[in-house]
Amino acid sequence: MRGGLEMQAGPSAGRRSSEADGKETGRRRASRGGSVRRRRVLRIGTRGSPLAMAQAEAVAAELRRKTPGLRTVLVPIRTSGDETPAGGPGAGGRGSASRGRSAAGAFVREIERALIEGRVDAAVHSLKDLPVRLPAGLEIAAVPPRADVRDCLVWREGVEFPHGARIGTSSRRRKAELLIICPDVRIVPIRGNVGTRLRKIAAGAADGAVLAVAGLARLGLVGGDSNASAGVSGPAGRATRGREESRGARFRRKGGAWTISSGTFTYEGAKFYWIALPFWMLLPAPGQGALAVEIRADDDWARAVVSPVNCRETALAVAAERAAMRALRSGCRLPMGAYGWFEGKVGADGKRRTMVLEGFLLSRLGGPRRARMAASVVNMRGAEDIGRMLAEALRTGRCCQPQPLAFAAPGRPERAKSGEPDG
Repeated sequence: MRGGLEMQAGPSAGRRSSEADGKETGRRRASRGGSVRRRRVLRIGTRGSPLAMAQAEAVAAELRRKTPGLRTVLVPIRTSGDETPAGGPGAGGRGSASRGRSAAGAFVREIERALIEGRVDAAVHSLKDLPVRLPAGLEIAAVPPRADVRDCLVWREGVEFPHGARIGTSSRRRKAELLIICPDVRIVPIRGNVGTRLRKIAAGAADGAVLAVAGLARLGLVGGDSNASAGVSGPAGRATRGREESRGARFRRKGGAWTISSGTFTYEGAKFYWIALPFWMLLPAPGQGALAVEIRADDDWARAVVSPVNCRETALAVAAERAAMRALRSGCRLPMGAYGWFEGKVGADGKRRTMVLEGFLLSRLGGPRRARMAASVVNMRGAEDIGRMLAEALRTGRCCQPQPLAFAAPGRPERAKSGEPDG
């Protein structure tokens, strides 16, 4: 059958045609790395940091569980972001030394090059590290179920957080949102992977720091949220140097109930306290808490192997968040946050769950803005549409909500100060 038309010929011609088609198909599969039956080892590229390795191993373990007989090999790759002191992971601080396009891909560029050159078959990234535009020939083949998306405040034992406390972050988004709710804190730059930042806090470089809950949970330092971390979220208790000692109370917000909001853990002998920050305080970066499995677009075998770990709702939510970031041309330069989630249940009448997408933007002209959109989203096109709608609302100031309260002293809320925080 060619062009939708069935072509008839004699038996021998049919056999010759089938044999030729089979050989051609085999050649195409070989050019893509081999047939499904012949390829049983999946080489996974990843950064070499403890967090990146833990994330990649969690995905690899889930792939092996879903595909019996599959072997996986982790291939650590050093990136320019690891070599540049000014770099920091994701929206947690991509660094001031690498601006624009270079900063946006600092933690993935070398891994993507290895993927294009065929040295690895797939790559596992923190999704917020991925630029919104991928190199030609690459695609995101799977987005596993999302872990806890929240930011948290971590501080060392003995710190009472007086006025003027030094909070470490190199993220413009976190800095902007923190100064809105706590205008009396001092923001100090702090960079490096999770372990490096914790060591700097313990050494007194800052009183505390803002980190992603998902990163701490994947390292086994704290517990992850049960509502946000189904499936691939990292093995609990993986890190032998960290141990969670207590868990806090439950609290609720629109969009879902969240648990394990506070506690303590130890890291290399130092004791730390942590508390998860609700979304009205800090809206997370686009893609925060999510992982991405990237492959070559023409590698059908790799796509078939990694697709079982894909979570459809997570993929749609992060696609909407990244579409908003792309529309705002934010990258890592503009203080911007976005988070999408699904509400409701699919009933007998076929009613679909609704995606809610909330965004934050610190505009140089209009100050801090928040907006929320809701729509029934069933495919990537719909996800990108609602993302662009959110970006337009944030850009123009339409449909934006009042900013949260700023706390100048415990128990005495007052309206956030006017003016633009230094972002």
